Amino acid sequence: MAETTSLAVILDQIEGISTDLTIYVADQSRLSPMTEAVAVPEPPGGLAPSGMRYLLEVSLARETIKVWSEWRGGRVPSPEEKAEAVIYYAEHDAYIPAEQS
Repeated sequence: MAETTSLAVILDQIEGISTDLTIYVADQSRLSPMTEAVAVPEPPGGLAPSGMRYLLEVSLARETIKVWSEWRGGRVPSPEEKAEAVIYYAEHDAYIPAEQS
């Protein structure tokens, strides 16, 4: 398995990450930009890597960040804002409203 880092770091580098990968986060109840994360190919059978849980495919994370920016007049999000947008999407299956961030 690839080395883990924070979710904010992965999302700050999302444009350079293959869309064939899936983002997994540490299996904990509270997600934040600092949550331990990794972007790896989906394991056989769809099981998350040990100690991790599924968050989102890289392609969906990219789209979520793109929409966040578009809904805010093209503003470039910080790594923390990227993480908040992706966490919101993963938890609500919807983009974070502009007035919420």
